Amino acid sequence: MMTQGAPENQAEIQSEAATGQEALLRELELRGAAIIQLRQGLEAKEGEIAALARENGGLRQAVEGLKASLAEAVAAYRALVLKATPEWPAELVSGSSIA
Repeated sequence: MMTQGAPENQAEIQSEAATGQEALLRELELRGAAIIQLRQGLEAKEGEIAALARENGGLRQAVEGLKASLAEAVAAYRALVLKATPEWPAELVSGSSIA
């Protein structure tokens, strides 16, 4: 059989329980706010990553275009060199860059 404590003890226990619950609720609210902030930060970073990935794709396309332009320029330069120096055999003028 359980005996009931003195009314002061019960009131004190209830008060402590209520204080503990309030503290837990405050902690829960703080953690919830922190989670919201972290999610917002994550979304912002994901947006930055997506923007950088798009920029990277554009830069890769630009590099490929420049490579093609360089190849065309080298071929045109080679043709000019061969035209300007017909005494040189075409096999002597080769490569993929202009030096």
